[in-house]
Amino acid sequence: MELATSNSSSYELLIESVNTLKEKLDKYAPKTEHGKTLKEALQLSLKDRLDEYANLDLASIASFFSPYHQFGFSSLETLKQQTIISIIREELGALSKKIEVAPSPIKTRKHKHGADPIDYMTVHEMDTVEKNEVKEIDRYINAVKLNNESVDTLEWWSNNRQRFPNLVQLAKKYLCISTTSVPSESTFSKAGYIFDDKRTNMSFKLFTNLVFLYSNKDA
Repeated sequence: MELATSNSSSYELLIESVNTLKEKLDKYAPKTEHGKTLKEALQLSLKDRLDEYANLDLASIASFFSPYHQFGFSSLETLKQQTIISIIREELGALSKKIEVAPSPIKTRKHKHGADPIDYMTVHEMDTVEKNEVKEIDRYINAVKLNNESVDTLEWWSNNRQRFPNLVQLAKKYLCISTTSVPSESTFSKAGYIFDDKRTNMSFKLFTNLVFLYSNKDA
């Protein structure tokens, strides 16, 4: 599993990667005292350095959006899974409120006390939106019971954005998180080739465009 990459997403692999390392260490059965000491040291180091990050809700949510490793998410306790899905539902709800939707052509009835029929329409629409969100999450969970790493995660979401129009917005948000600093360091390295003391008056916009062109010159 490659966690240090600038060409594809990788944050969704964090939980699965940590679990894989733990499993490998658990299965390792050293016969010497030195080997046993090394195993204990590695297990302690893994726990101290990575558990904190693997236990973050961000990592769990990102794993949810990986179609081929999604239930690296499945390794989580049921309560944790339910919590993460609830967070996703809340974010979908907030996302829906930002999108202006034309009122549905609902046939309204006159109320005895003159209540505004728009109130009825708004409640009806919000209820429909919430049901659609739940259905979309259920469709996604049922659709990604796959184990195929031949297609990149971002490519999968690009190909399925019509099937999951709401979830794809959140997938972009969480899958863009970098697991390591390697992509940033790579960008700084590239910037060093085109930026020097003689070009300190370069505008930020021009600098950004040059880095982009340099990064994609072989595309």
